[in-house]
Amino acid sequence: MICNDPFAKETNSADIFNNYLFECIPGYGMILDSKGTILCTTNDLKELLNNDPITHTGDLFNLFKNIHPNEYHDVIKKECIGFWHNINANTKIYLQLTFKEITRDNSQLVIVWIKNKTKSIKHEKVKKILTNLAKSELENRDNKQYYKSIQNELNQVIDANNLFVVQYDKFRQHLILTYMDDEKDTFTRFPVGKTLSEYVISLKKSVLYTQNDIIKLQKEGLIDDIIGTPAKCWMAVPLFSSDEVYGIVGLQSYSSENAYTPDDLEVLEFVSTQIAVSIKHKENEINLHRAKEKAEEADKLKSSFLANMSHEIRTPMNAIIGFSELITRKTISQEKKDTYAQYITNSGKALLTLIDDIIDIAKIEAGQLKINKSPTYVNVIFNEIFEYVNNEKRKNNKDSILFAKKEAIHDLNFCILCDPLRLRQILANLLNNALKFTFEGIIEFGYLIPNNATILFYVSDTGIGLSDEKIPLIFDRFRQADDTTTRQFGGTGLGLAISKKLVEMMGGRIWAESEKNKGSTFFFNLPMIIPDESTKIIEENFESSISDNFEGQTILIAEDEDNNFIFLQEVLSPTRVNIIRAKTGLQAVSIIKNQPEISLILMDIKMPDMNGYQATTIIKEMKPTIPIIIQSAYAMAEDIIKGKNAGCNEYLAKPIKPEVLINTLRRYLNQ
Repeated sequence: MICNDPFAKETNSADIFNNYLFECIPGYGMILDSKGTILCTTNDLKELLNNDPITHTGDLFNLFKNIHPNEYHDVIKKECIGFWHNINANTKIYLQLTFKEITRDNSQLVIVWIKNKTKSIKHEKVKKILTNLAKSELENRDNKQYYKSIQNELNQVIDANNLFVVQYDKFRQHLILTYMDDEKDTFTRFPVGKTLSEYVISLKKSVLYTQNDIIKLQKEGLIDDIIGTPAKCWMAVPLFSSDEVYGIVGLQSYSSENAYTPDDLEVLEFVSTQIAVSIKHKENEINLHRAKEKAEEADKLKSSFLANMSHEIRTPMNAIIGFSELITRKTISQEKKDTYAQYITNSGKALLTLIDDIIDIAKIEAGQLKINKSPTYVNVIFNEIFEYVNNEKRKNNKDSILFAKKEAIHDLNFCILCDPLRLRQILANLLNNALKFTFEGIIEFGYLIPNNATILFYVSDTGIGLSDEKIPLIFDRFRQADDTTTRQFGGTGLGLAISKKLVEMMGGRIWAESEKNKGSTFFFNLPMIIPDESTKIIEENFESSISDNFEGQTILIAEDEDNNFIFLQEVLSPTRVNIIRAKTGLQAVSIIKNQPEISLILMDIKMPDMNGYQATTIIKEMKPTIPIIIQSAYAMAEDIIKGKNAGCNEYLAKPIKPEVLINTLRRYLNQ
């Protein structure tokens, strides 16, 4: 047998045979001379070290650069850990060396038995890395510093000189380059297309690719051409959150296709778990901070809103109470009394509008705002709104402003399917704002039909206008362009927020275009659905043909508040209807039992002993056909539903308009 080691010192066949036997011993071992020169190695060690020539021709100090020649004699008396770095493969192997001195042919030799400690040492290092990353997460508030600390920690066990972190935005469906430190390329944003990173995210598993593997993916059409310097070795691990992939962390090498091993990929997988947790923690911190800021801003807005609301409520209330007291003075002339009465009426209407806005916002908050679609005659509504705004213009002494309307279709029968009351409300809100913020020039409102599926409404003015940054704010609840606007012009900042919600609920969108000091145009579109002829309601002025004389008929008014009863009594007195009063729900039930001549009931809700809902239920069980009209200050959707469930025929929300009450009674008393 011939020893393959050219530096072996055999001089006879026995030495050759002994060395051959040593080479064949299972495990990792080597024989050194007294100076540390390698005389012989086991075959397993040669295989472990990729048959590196240094195992044949070198010495212990070339093989393990962390062992110094001057310390050789101290080292061989104990165990030590050495690491071997294969430059070509860019791998580092940790070996535990145990030394045994022997004498052969009067020569001092050292037998070295070796254990591969790479996995255990890497495992310990990975545990330390995870601990350090957890600490770093707490210490580094800056994301870039945190990712740099990840890179530094990874460099202890694998080549992490070229690290990148990519996150996937599933809502926008694109990738975000969160971090990149690369010796060749620098990207500020991630390229669009079928990238390698996006491919890994779709796979939902870790990958280790050589340059040839990547070229194959390109040829198969799975990814686009690589942008930047091609890597010779590329590996990436998905970042998971609740079984969803939201990004990857990756490493690449430009020097060797063998730069990374499956063990390195496993290390990156271990570390990626901590990275994923840390990234999510940081995202949660950012979201929490934003939510806190938003909540604080909302609190400020609500505080400002409540302060402003107090002003808006007290202003008409002051007029109502003040002029109500003045009007009772005997020294006041009739002309002044009429004027003061008009002030009271106007202030009451302003207060009612404010209350309606508050109720609408409450319904929006509770998710109870309802849209009731029906055939809507657009031009009829436009004529009504035109008259309304002209009256408001005169009241506000703004006769110098030119007011115009433009209709795309000049036909009073032009009809679409939407909520007519809400359409009026939106137009009124926009036109009231235009009138409020315009002092000269023109206010125009109209509609266009850009296509068969859409109708586009607009309100344009030459008022104070808005800056670009203020436009998005005005559609927020409790917001106006700024606080100074609120103080100078009044208003609650609710109208546009309500209008936005109403438009969206009817399937449209609202937006604004404006220029500071030059004016604004507000647009909103709605689906243009033309109702069938059979569903159209022919609007007729039938009121004049039906009598308001209810003489000979008796109604019961269940109302505990004297002022409310007196109001109803005064409104109904011209109709000559006979009125009976009940002050509680129990009285109402008792009266219906004993007085069969009653044709209709006006039922309040909040009464002593028994409320209106309970009384309605009992009465309907006794007399199912008697009409019951609930009249109540409770005007939320659930109150109306509750009334309908109790059996009422109509539900009138206070304050009740006289003409609405009379029209409602006509439907039942003239049958």
